[in-house]
Amino acid sequence: MDGENLKSESTTIVDKVYSLLYTTGMRVQDVAQALRQQWEDNQRELHRIRDEQNELRAAHIRYLNLEEEAKRKIVTLQRVGVLLGRQGDWDVEKEAKKLGLDIDVIFADIALWEVLAEVLKLTGEIRVVDLHLVLQEVYIESVTRQAMESAMRTHSELFKFRRSGREVFVSLK
Repeated sequence: MDGENLKSESTTIVDKVYSLLYTTGMRVQDVAQALRQQWEDNQRELHRIRDEQNELRAAHIRYLNLEEEAKRKIVTLQRVGVLLGRQGDWDVEKEAKKLGLDIDVIFADIALWEVLAEVLKLTGEIRVVDLHLVLQEVYIESVTRQAMESAMRTHSELFKFRRSGREVFVSLK
């Protein structure tokens, strides 16, 4: 019985070792195959993502450009709104709320150079004397010509002067 028992034990041990090797070998093969499959899936997904990004890039750049343009328009609307509101003919605050803007014409501070720039956008080149008269009408009556000229000299990167005889003209650069 010892011989048969030994043979049976040897067979059992060989079977267990073979089973372990087979199971471990299959698992390693399965894992390796799964890793290759994961690589291929991720590679396909990355190509799809990059293709979609390339399709959306132009729209995203356009969105950013429009956002910058909208910011500039909002600044202009606020400046013009203050000027219109100070004349009292028009309910600027009500109109601004329709656009989601908050313009308080009573307490809004708008720099003189900003007023000058907005008026010159509309008029183009104008005599300094005429610009002074316009400012007294649309901005504040007490604005002096000296204050106006000082503001234009301080922001000389925006304003261009031209002399014609005794007349001095100003425009935006």
